[in-house]
Amino acid sequence: YSTCTFFECENEEVVQNALNSNFKIKLISLDFGLENQIKTELGTRILPDNNMSGFFIAKLIKES
Repeated sequence: YSTCTFFECENEEVVQNALNSNFKIKLISLDFGLENQIKTELGTRILPDNNMSGFFIAKLIKES
């Protein structure tokens, strides 16, 4: 899941709602090794810098 915003209601809240749903999914931790990343409990925020725009990303996988 990825957005180009930093609004919690469009990022962490969406991920949390998905995890709380009847979907059998789990969150996978991501680490890009970037100085401008902020890891949260529910995803990773990449802050804007000279090389890229900022965004939020979370990896969700379906459990078997």
